[in-house]
Amino acid sequence: MQSELLSFIEAGYRTKRQFRMLLWLVFLGGAAALLLASFVAFLSDDGYGTRNYAGLAIFPGVIGLIAFASWWPIRSANAMPIYRILRDRPYDAVWVHIKHVHITNRGVHHYWVVFGDVERKLHQIDIGHHEVDRVLHMAQTALPHATFGHGQGTQQQFYANPASLRRGPAPGQQAPMQQGAPQQAAAPGGALRVTIAPQVPFGHIDHAIRSLGLVGETPGPQVAPGEPGSAAWSASWARVVYRYEPPHWARALEISAQNPGDLRAKLAASLPLAG
Repeated sequence: MQSELLSFIEAGYRTKRQFRMLLWLVFLGGAAALLLASFVAFLSDDGYGTRNYAGLAIFPGVIGLIAFASWWPIRSANAMPIYRILRDRPYDAVWVHIKHVHITNRGVHHYWVVFGDVERKLHQIDIGHHEVDRVLHMAQTALPHATFGHGQGTQQQFYANPASLRRGPAPGQQAPMQQGAPQQAAAPGGALRVTIAPQVPFGHIDHAIRSLGLVGETPGPQVAPGEPGSAAWSASWARVVYRYEPPHWARALEISAQNPGDLRAKLAASLPLAG
């Protein structure tokens, strides 16, 4: 539901607001106390103390101002552009994907959910690894018209014509039809089977599929450590089924979607597909 996604965003920013508010209050308060001490030294004709306290006030004052500047844009939910878009104009959010940065030498992973709007602006919200599936599920429910997943072609399409990433009409509207054309039901989607090199681990496959906006289901029994024999991922617009079975232990994906070739092309950007 849309309200669930908005509540999640608000809860995440509430903690940041509280921390930044505390930061700028503490440092600006410290700077004010040092300036007061400098003024008292000035009244006492203590030139050294005046300069010393005034100089010491510069550092906490600057930190406090920076903290205030970072707090101001998120002082309330209404101050966040993406919050206003999702609340008032959800149809303007046309692209959703997960951004993942891995700092190899520190073993640190950072995740963001990124929303693209019709004005070619990207809005990102940092999330934890354990929240990726939940956030994607909430976004798919709130924004069924949006395109999910990142790919070079999708990125180019976003900057060329962001509105073209909408997958359907606005709520309460019907898709436009040519005058005089008979109304027909949507053509059923197709299925496509592809294989993946055996040396590609399941974890890599799982991450690549989830990054496109599909939510993972409970995998089947493991046939090797960290290697389930089957798995599946689904979204409102697609479903992918994975098999890793004898006799040749080939890894196979069955892609079911309205346009399975498009989903295959996105997967091929991060997985060595064959077939």
